[in-house]
Amino acid sequence: MYASLSGCAPLGQFKDAMTGDGVGEIAKLKNGQFDISVSGSFSGNRSQAYEKWDRTAQAACNGGPYKTIKQEWQSVQYSGILGGVIECKGKK
Repeated sequence: MYASLSGCAPLGQFKDAMTGDGVGEIAKLKNGQFDISVSGSFSGNRSQAYEKWDRTAQAACNGGPYKTIKQEWQSVQYSGILGGVIECKGKK
């Protein structure tokens, strides 16, 4: 019997979600602001989500400095998802 994986995330993204590695989702807003969202590891270690938040914010700002406008855990239902808005603060 074979299982079909069509429509699923690539294995690397699944591994990143399991471990809290990689970067999260980035959506450009305006005026140098970005809406970002990250998922921590399945172990529930929130420090990994905060580390991934920092990596994602730096990626959105091309490695430059950023300011956190809003940061919040999305819901009790999905406690491993940290979202919010950052603003890039110029070049590195």
